[in-house]
Amino acid sequence: MSANGILKIKSAAESIGLSSPLPSSPIPRSPTPRWSSRYALLSCLVLGLLTSACGRSNAILLEAQTPAEVQPVSTDGRSTLPKDLYDQSVNAASVRTGLDGVSDSSKALQFRIGGGTQAAGGFNGGGTGSRAILAIGKFSRTRLADLGEISFDSKVSTGSEKIEVQLQLDLNCDGQHLKLVGAKANDLGAGISVGDGYTRYSIDALQASWTAVDTDLLDPASPGVKLLNLSGAPQTLSLILASYPQTCIRNAATGASGLPANLPTGGIQLVLGESHTTAAATVFVRRVKLGLSIFESWE
Repeated sequence: MSANGILKIKSAAESIGLSSPLPSSPIPRSPTPRWSSRYALLSCLVLGLLTSACGRSNAILLEAQTPAEVQPVSTDGRSTLPKDLYDQSVNAASVRTGLDGVSDSSKALQFRIGGGTQAAGGFNGGGTGSRAILAIGKFSRTRLADLGEISFDSKVSTGSEKIEVQLQLDLNCDGQHLKLVGAKANDLGAGISVGDGYTRYSIDALQASWTAVDTDLLDPASPGVKLLNLSGAPQTLSLILASYPQTCIRNAATGASGLPANLPTGGIQLVLGESHTTAAATVFVRRVKLGLSIFESWE
């Protein structure tokens, strides 16, 4: 330890009432509370000085290895959906529970776009349309390889828009490389009729339905390697999993286009419309299955 560090310890000891030089047996066998607290303070100071003197390699051991968990924020400030579900719609759009017309009491999630041109500023990346976004927050830090199947039952009530799926991926699950990927409605296949006008769509990481959002998804460690295309034929997420097996779902403010500006968003999203959508539309979703979790009670 440097001479300056020794002087700091000496000064601190005198300030809390410990004599200097210290006695040969500074801690009594049965220390009184007064002496115990003083030596505890001195010990903390010594530990702090030693840590700072040991260099960057030791300091890393004391730092958090992953960022604090972030929860999504409903864009209207209200909580009207079941636990772990968030309405993150932008502009004249919403996700609410409502009667779906199957019976007098049958309810489902209602994705609604009111239509019309809106003021700019609501979206990351610009856009004067409206987009209905349901975010699911409970799967943050779940490994993509462990997520399993994503499925939902939907029916179009008005308009021509259909539900799409988006995932916020954290390539090392450490908050350093956040990427948004999506599966367009046309890439989900025809689906299966499940009655009452509803169609079930299913997808998983190994299904060739995914594209990147904003730009091609490049390997951060090898920027010349493309892991997922922005355009062209949809792909599986197998290249991502092969290069980054720890890839996980992440709640975060990614800054990706088409999401609410400057807000943390849920790691799994069902969306209706785009940031440029100005046509009115309504779609009902009455069942959502994510891995082993099923959401179908909308009371």
